[in-house]
Amino acid sequence: MFFGRTAKNTAPSIEAQEGLSEASSEVLSEELAPFTPILAYLKEVKIAYTVLSQKRLISFLEQENTLEIAAKVLQDNRGMLMVLMPAEYLLDYTLLAGVLKRELLPFTSQDANPTYPLPDYYQLDAVIDESLSHFSFYYFHLNGTDQYLCFKSEDFFSVHQKYILVKFTNSLEQIKNRTETEDHESDLFSALKMKGRLEETFELPAIPTMTNAILKLRVDPKAEAKHLAAIVEKDPSLAAQVMSWAQSPYYGFSGTVTSVEMAIVKVLGFDLVMNLALGIAVGKSMKVPQDGPLGLKKYWLSSIYTGALVEKLVYSMPAKLRPVRGLAYLAGLLCNFGHLLLGVVFPPQFYTLNKLILFNPHIHPSLIEKYLLGIDHEQIGSWLMKAWKMPPEVNAAVLNHHQENFEGEYVVYSNLVYLANRLLKRHYLGDAESADISARLLESLGLTDTQILCALEEVASKGEEWSALSNQICS
Repeated sequence: MFFGRTAKNTAPSIEAQEGLSEASSEVLSEELAPFTPILAYLKEVKIAYTVLSQKRLISFLEQENTLEIAAKVLQDNRGMLMVLMPAEYLLDYTLLAGVLKRELLPFTSQDANPTYPLPDYYQLDAVIDESLSHFSFYYFHLNGTDQYLCFKSEDFFSVHQKYILVKFTNSLEQIKNRTETEDHESDLFSALKMKGRLEETFELPAIPTMTNAILKLRVDPKAEAKHLAAIVEKDPSLAAQVMSWAQSPYYGFSGTVTSVEMAIVKVLGFDLVMNLALGIAVGKSMKVPQDGPLGLKKYWLSSIYTGALVEKLVYSMPAKLRPVRGLAYLAGLLCNFGHLLLGVVFPPQFYTLNKLILFNPHIHPSLIEKYLLGIDHEQIGSWLMKAWKMPPEVNAAVLNHHQENFEGEYVVYSNLVYLANRLLKRHYLGDAESADISARLLESLGLTDTQILCALEEVASKGEEWSALSNQICS
């Protein structure tokens, strides 16, 4: 039998199985058939386990010291290894690399990826996080079923023939409660120190010449399309991008666009082109790596989707509630600008942040940012928006686009970007924490479920166009 009773722990009131008992139902046997090799392996090495359905798991989770365990397969030029850790914890790449003296990356082969925390079954060496030694029971999910395998800790550890036990994780609770103690500042960046450096003139990137010219034009009451066209045309790459936007079927112009001025007057409008050019000019001034979770390629693809969806949502709003279309578009385009600034001013931290996000796709990037830096990209981006005297509407969205309950000035801009991010989460784009959208948010914008889903569908249907435009900006 598996779970007995001890003075410290009480077993769940279920019938335990060592392997599959004869009492297993036909349905259960069929559901577990794909896992016969794993179950046979556990029987061969004489490791007791219990199979629990999702419903039965609830009673098991009432146990003291019970933990879901996860496996991650990493690799480098020396080969592959498996790390075992609590499922919801953050894998700190820097701690692991420091102990192993290896530059590991997540295993990304298109072949079958070992997913269950049984390294010896896959003939892999193991590194086990020391936090696992503090728990009495473990379980993991059998993918594609509602079944779980559950183990006593001593049984689970006995199956591993070769492993290293070290600390390389932190719980979400530890991350959220982390404060800037002296120890924290000794190995991580202090938010105050970062702000101080960013505020020093010699550390802040200078505002691009074109950006400055567009900002001046924005407040000029005599500004006309020909003035904006003259600025845009000074950068052939930017001019080509504006022309591409204007000729996109997304904007529905049936004729031929022959000049930037025509793109402004006949298709896109002065306001949108001004803010599109402003966003691209600002973004292109940030020289950061193209690849990685926060690299230029993903930044621009996500930004273009967000800007386009924000613009489409503005069209769907009641006229009396609509903000300035171009500014709303720019807010969507620049909402994650703090990541680019981090890459320019603090390259080592940017590199480490990319690695941590790559290793922890189950944890929201903002939590990882606060863990590493003591600050998030919203605040970093806002500091630069203020320093460059960007429109306050845009700054409000940059700073608050993850805050549903923000109620300050220019709230409509941050709410639109917040909504767009949550909608794009359904297409695995953007950095929203979830895809949930409250009725209160929709009511504040005068939008309905039908309207926002239609807007999302229309923007998502132009995926090839957005990818092409993103690649054009990055080239």
